[in-house]
Amino acid sequence: MTTINYGVDYYEVVGASETLTGAKLKQKILSEFQKLDVEIRTTIPQRIQKEAKGKLRVELGREPTQTEELDYLYEKTQNPDTNKRDKEYVEKSQKFQLVNEAREILLNSNKKSQYDNLHNRKKEVKCYDHNTGIYGGKLEAKWASNAYEKKQSEIQEVENRLRKLNLTEFKNTVEDLLNQEAADNELDAENMKEETQEAIEKAKNDPTSEKITQAEEKICQNGADNRLKTLLTQIENRLNSNDLDWEEISEAIVNLSSYLSTENKYQKKAYENQASHLNSILNRLQNNTEETTQTPW
Repeated sequence: MTTINYGVDYYEVVGASETLTGAKLKQKILSEFQKLDVEIRTTIPQRIQKEAKGKLRVELGREPTQTEELDYLYEKTQNPDTNKRDKEYVEKSQKFQLVNEAREILLNSNKKSQYDNLHNRKKEVKCYDHNTGIYGGKLEAKWASNAYEKKQSEIQEVENRLRKLNLTEFKNTVEDLLNQEAADNELDAENMKEETQEAIEKAKNDPTSEKITQAEEKICQNGADNRLKTLLTQIENRLNSNDLDWEEISEAIVNLSSYLSTENKYQKKAYENQASHLNSILNRLQNNTEETTQTPW
């Protein structure tokens, strides 16, 4: 049984418009499914096996045996370490898996209805986006606006409609959605606050709009707090080891300074919760910048 991932745009995966329905949607999905199936089972393996002849001939100084060619093919398609597999094979296999999910969800009327109603909500509820920084450990500190609040009335209307249709199914959907949001915020048993866990459990047991909203608020705030804590720890460790160059110091200052004027309420609250630590790190970075830019005499 395929679990619906509301964070995936299955229409985009199969290259179909969200307005496409019925036989045309089925034809589009099956066409993409069959195309990828041929590529994974035939086209790419044939290309890899042909490639094997040339590479093994150079390495061995002779014509490779069929067994050696098959071993090469296995290494490039089945090796447990995906980094050692053929890049195209890995990419096509991953897409094939998503297309197969799309086939099972979009061609099932009940699942399609459930997905259509809530996958847009999943995109709106996302608490923030983050971009990686330029140095090891990666800085992650670019938050988006409070998109959930802008869509709150529209979202609740969808929730109320689904709740009336099938309460059991709706509860299962809410559970999947909250689990996915927690995962997107990198929350687990070790870093999830007790109050967040309690709010999630309440929403799962009694999925009223108020309790769902409270759970999502806790998830977003917990995620924002954790990310700031991780960011501060990463920068502090680099400062203590004295291996930040001028460009990295400047980027860190920009990232941390964004908390002082942010419009995102989760980021703002995260700063309030850790203001002393952030200000201390920011002062150290600014002092380092002054020392780095001083002209030696």
